Amino acid sequence: MVATRHAMQDPRIAVFDIGMRTKPEIDANLKIVADDTTYTTEDRALLAEYSAKLYETDAIKRLRTEQANRRRRDSHVSSTHTWLCAVPVRGGRIANHRPLVTAHKLAEPEP
Repeated sequence: MVATRHAMQDPRIAVFDIGMRTKPEIDANLKIVADDTTYTTEDRALLAEYSAKLYETDAIKRLRTEQANRRRRDSHVSSTHTWLCAVPVRGGRIANHRPLVTAHKLAEPEP
């Protein structure tokens, strides 16, 4: 999975969590981690194309707004948070609200 390889190469990521519900999902994720995890130019292009389409969906626009509102309310949330979310998409629509892969940088104390 491109998102997994992207997150694994990013030095800003402090916590990496892969959600798995079934044995086939576990097997698929183990294969990804056991194989070559090099983040390639092709991965970058695919992730950029997918992200551009994803950010145009209503569901993601709502998430971005909710996150921005939370940052304004909670002063302890650092603006240096890094979020990566790969969600299942079926027929051009987000299949459910649960991400398959999430990664984030732990909050740093505000100066």
